[in-house]
Amino acid sequence: MTAAHGRMASPRRASQPAAPNFYEVAAVNAAGTTAHSTEVSAKTLSPVLQIDAGGGAVGPFIADAGFNTGNAFSSSAAIDVSGVNAPAPQAVYQAVRWAPTFYYSLLNLTPGPPTWCGCTSPS
Repeated sequence: MTAAHGRMASPRRASQPAAPNFYEVAAVNAAGTTAHSTEVSAKTLSPVLQIDAGGGAVGPFIADAGFNTGNAFSSSAAIDVSGVNAPAPQAVYQAVRWAPTFYYSLLNLTPGPPTWCGCTSPS
């Protein structure tokens, strides 16, 4: 969960697997920091499909597929993931798909309750 020019706060308490984490969010930019949002909770979900947007297959992520348009960019620079809990493989952070507007069509998903689709972008 990254808002444009914002950062997400760390969980306020440790939790058991599948227990909710609680967050407060504040936007940060050159002008300063906004007030913190009201507290919200989020539950850790198991991934159904993981795509290396802009990159190739690197387990458990599949190669970039299902997009309608956009540009791909990659870098061989090392990415510091020391503050990331259970980080993805380096190659996932080194590739990106970008465009002013684009979408992914995700096929062959099992119908069921609504699922959260998380996209990670630089903050």
